[in-house]
Amino acid sequence: AQVVIGEPPADYKKWTQESLLKEKKERAEAEARRKRAEAQRKKAEEERARKLEEARKKRIEDAQKAREARAKAAAEAKADGKKEGEKEGEKEDETQGEKEEGEVDGEKEGEKADAAEAKQEEESKPAEEEAGDEEAKAEEDDEPLARLQRSSARSGLR
Repeated sequence: AQVVIGEPPADYKKWTQESLLKEKKERAEAEARRKRAEAQRKKAEEERARKLEEARKKRIEDAQKAREARAKAAAEAKADGKKEGEKEGEKEDETQGEKEEGEVDGEKEGEKADAAEAKQEEESKPAEEEAGDEEAKAEEDDEPLARLQRSSARSGLR
């Protein structure tokens, strides 16, 4: 081991300063690369979160549209059932007033009236069942919506 007293030579000073500067530059470059990578990762995460939020909103909107369409279809089916029932009642009145030709025609009309009543009952039953099914589906559809709203409220995404 050698011990040197006094001022170090100029080339030694230059070498140590260059090596320290080189180390500082490497650390700064590594830090800059790390920050750039972190910024890219954060940007990608924000983009992914934005797309997920858009998809979530679209699913909610589609579910609401589907629910409204089912409700509208059920209302139309119910209205159509009432209209058909009224038309069939009018037809029965007309046919009874116009035709009194014989037992054969009377039997056929009686069968038609029975068939019309049976058809009307069958149409009203599915409409009632559909209304019950729609309420159950609406509750099922609302459940994921409520879960999404709760989770987004918890994460502060509103």
